[in-house]
Amino acid sequence: MATWLELTDEPMVIETPPNGPGIIDDHRFKFVADFGRLGPDKAQGGKFPILLPGYEGEVPDGYSEVVSWASCPLVWRYSQCLICF
Repeated sequence: MATWLELTDEPMVIETPPNGPGIIDDHRFKFVADFGRLGPDKAQGGKFPILLPGYEGEVPDGYSEVVSWASCPLVWRYSQCLICF
């Protein structure tokens, strides 16, 4: 499954379950980040705030920051993934 995120107004957070592999690409399918076994969560599940460059807000402890230069990245998920607005 895949979904586009809209980041022009504010960042979004995706939350992945343990062993939930997937990737985040920009709108031209250029790699942005991995999650799951190959990502920073090391298959333990995690919370990933998707931010635009220059974001100046706080990122909570325990979150794996992802910066996308595109305002509408594509999340490819290979298992369940929660998107928080």
